[in-house]
Amino acid sequence: MKIDNISLDLDKYSYIFLQACQQFSLYKNEMFNLLAATIGIEKHQIFYQWCYRKIKQSGSIDNSDWKYFFHGLECDFRHKNNNEKIIIEFGPNGRIDTFTNFGLFLFITTQENPSIELVKIKKFLTNSVASDKSNSMQAMIFLDQQIKILENNEFIEKAEIEYHKYTNNDNKTDDELYFDSQVFHRKIISSKGFKHLSNYIAR
Repeated sequence: MKIDNISLDLDKYSYIFLQACQQFSLYKNEMFNLLAATIGIEKHQIFYQWCYRKIKQSGSIDNSDWKYFFHGLECDFRHKNNNEKIIIEFGPNGRIDTFTNFGLFLFITTQENPSIELVKIKKFLTNSVASDKSNSMQAMIFLDQQIKILENNEFIEKAEIEYHKYTNNDNKTDDELYFDSQVFHRKIISSKGFKHLSNYIAR
């Protein structure tokens, strides 16, 4: 298959986008560790503390070139010296491996040092964004379609599914249960998705 003269191996399609989701999660975890150290709050409590508005909305990450900004049910990170952006889209229990398609889109198109596997995808999406709004919309539709394929193959699922399987809510307040419910729809890599990634690497 070719898109804007960029050849993409269909056999690698699901792996490339699933790998992007995995790398997005790992990158966010690194940033979140820095944030937790900066604001002095345990990682699993940051989501709830922000929802209670007990955290300073914005600031700079200690000993780095990153700034953070809380808003809604998210926290944005922006690099001071380039266009790199990371969005932490919180999930239930304050988990941060959750994502939306838009957050993934920003990760792929703005990261400064993408993996070799993601270079072609970034080139396509970035060129589309740099062109015009209609091409930018097409790029998002393209990404949406690929994520939908992953969902249909059960490589990606809503965070709500895992939440109801494994979460003990006995010690949660009504507010925290409500906060969780607002982010159930966000996506995570399923156990089947992680197995697919492992099997692909092992080939």
